[in-house]
Amino acid sequence: MVLGNSSNCFISRIFFIIYSSCIIGSCRAAYTKPAPHNKNKRIVFIRHGCTYANEYLAQPETEWGAPTFRDNPDLRDSPLSPTGVRQALKLRQLIVDQKFPVNLKDIDMVVVSPLSRTLQTFELSLFPELRPVENNVPIVALPLARERLYMISDLGLTTSDLKVKFPWADFDSEFDEMQKSAWWYQHRGATEEDAWAGYNEWRPHGQGQTYLVPGEPDDYFEERMIQLYEWLEQRQEKTIAVVCHWGVLQWLTGIDFDNCEVKAVEFHVLANMRQSAIELQAAKQKKLEVVAKELDERTSSL
Repeated sequence: MVLGNSSNCFISRIFFIIYSSCIIGSCRAAYTKPAPHNKNKRIVFIRHGCTYANEYLAQPETEWGAPTFRDNPDLRDSPLSPTGVRQALKLRQLIVDQKFPVNLKDIDMVVVSPLSRTLQTFELSLFPELRPVENNVPIVALPLARERLYMISDLGLTTSDLKVKFPWADFDSEFDEMQKSAWWYQHRGATEEDAWAGYNEWRPHGQGQTYLVPGEPDDYFEERMIQLYEWLEQRQEKTIAVVCHWGVLQWLTGIDFDNCEVKAVEFHVLANMRQSAIELQAAKQKKLEVVAKELDERTSSL
């Protein structure tokens, strides 16, 4: 289910897809499927609406991977753009029109990434319709569901700040004491003098690109996604709505979600979707390597 995806957001997503195809195959190929234990569980996946960061990345001079890319400090924890707000409101209208993939009365829990764009998306779409529901659905902010840290837009706010902005969400249950001040990826080699000490850059670099924060490496992201899968697997709720991000959804399902796209997935088939995504990624990686080799041979023969 796709809602009003703007060309700007679509273009910025394409650059992430292309780059991710080049960097994630080796680490993901080592993934072992956890055994699903509950065949009656459904996960309703929802991607956030378009953000100012999405639109920034869609500009030719600041597109992801371009030599002229510059991370922008104004985009920290980037909120929804006017386009994203409209998408979220259209998502709410689907619920009103009874075209949402599940009945809201069947939702036992809502899981939301603590980044503002996902919280805003939920607040504008599902939240107004869930409030009248009598079963008091828990709304849990889950750090495991955050986006991979690509740039400063993936750096969030402290839980104390988030509680003020989004008082209806639980920012305590899934945060330990250290995470309450910083629940996003932090480079472990950082020192007080040098936040980048010992960091190996994996993002496009060496051509003029600049970043404001170290990015989350493959192995860290991979481990976190396995933890997220297992967290969902262990929950006893039958229907869980998860509002999160392109990178997270692509890892879990192998599907490239558009902004405010919704898909209900039976949990027992999720592991198979994940395995299919690994195999597809491996095939794409092989094709890319063949193309790169052919280009090298042509260049050397000139």
